[in-house]
Amino acid sequence: MRLARMFGTRLETFKKVMESLKGIPREYGDAAYEFQFLEGLKLCFVLWAGDEEFPPSAQILFSDNFPLAYAAEDAAYIGDVVLDYMKRFFFLCSR
Repeated sequence: MRLARMFGTRLETFKKVMESLKGIPREYGDAAYEFQFLEGLKLCFVLWAGDEEFPPSAQILFSDNFPLAYAAEDAAYIGDVVLDYMKRFFFLCSR
């Protein structure tokens, strides 16, 4: 997953990016942040940092009401768009 490739070995950069985007910290994985996408619709980005034993992994969690507003294909597209946006902040924060 793109999120794990971008931040899997850069946990502090992930936190810095998420906080600069006004993400709300959550208690999942090694680091997780939640964003309100639209009124009542939320996304949560969860990251597990990699180490010598396990590769990094990540999940994007959607609020349980997301299927009422969007199809599964739309959710995948929304995840990609948000990751592209995060990538811009990644380059700014990793300098």
